[in-house]
Order: sequence, then C-alpha cells, then structure tokens
Amino acid sequence: VSIVDYVAFVGLEEGVEGLIHVSEMSGTKKVKTPRSILEIGQEVEVVVSEVDAEKRRLSLSLRATEANPWEQVAETYSVGSTIKGVVRNLTDFGALVEIVPGVDGLVHISDMSWTRRINHPSEVVQKGEDVEAVVPSVDSYNQRISAAMKELLPNEREEYANAHGVGDVMKGTVKDI
Repeated sequence: VSIVDYVAFVGLEEGVEGLIHVSEMSGTKKVKTPRSILEIGQEVEVVVSEVDAEKRRLSLSLRATEANPWEQVAETYSVGSTIKGVVRNLTDFGALVEIVPGVDGLVHISDMSWTRRINHPSEVVQKGEDVEAVVPSVDSYNQRISAAMKELLPNEREEYANAHGVGDVMKGTVKDI
C-alpha cells in the first residue's frame, strides 16, 4: 500500500498493515531500495515473521517465501564435485564465483595454481569469466562453499616427486637469493 526508503507496507486485510524491511525482501539479491523490486498495488505473498501486539506491529518477510538456494547447493554439490560458474567479483584474497543464483563460492588465491604464487586473482581470472573448479568443502550451515581451480590442473610438484626419488642427482638454476 505504500513504500518508503527501507520499508514497504502491505495491507493484509481492512485496517491491518504489516511492514517488510528491505533486509527481508530477498535472500538471493542485495536490495537497496524496496522500489527496485516492489510497486504500490502489487500483490505479494509474505510470511508473518514477528507480531508485537503491544506496539501493534506486524513484521513480514518476502524472502521467507523463496526457496533457500543453499538447500539446492547442499543437495547438488558435495565435496569433490565439479562446479562451473561465472566470476562475479574479485577481492584481494580470491574470486567469488556464482554457482547457482544467489550462491557464490570462493576460489582462494592459494587454490588457483599449484606452482605460481598469485598476488591478486586478476592475474588468473577476470570478472564475468566462466570458470570450472572442484569443491573441497561445503558449509551450508554458515553458507560457505570453497572452490579450487588448481584441482583441475596437473600438479607439477606431485608429478616431479613421482618421477624422482631420494638420492637422484639433478641440475637446476638459482632463481632467487
């Protein structure tokens, strides 16, 4: 029935209104203003999340009517499974990859290469790029999923260790002192 900066008021029946705070509008999207997803006169399905009879307040939730994407992630992706997704954001410590709408997995810079020291994820991936990775851990309770791109690459150190043994004489070049 009305929309203000961070709240939408919903008429439930004659003389009874409840409010949806912007934080309760979506579980998968960051909503900055109610007007970005709601309009006056729109019919919505909501869940009553709190009743304060003393203050005559009804708190409503729009996001409680949505399916929890983390349930889908827990069912679909187990440890060791392969994911494909789009790099949504880069941070100093890794890349956030959208696995399903509303769920991003983190590829830490230490999980991008077996041998290269990565200082920033932009050395390996770019925002908007499609990537593939292996899932080393899923924590649906805390809503975290890790991904490792290096697991799909040959492990050069392991291959070297398998090809050479203790006592082998090797030649090398000094790279740094």
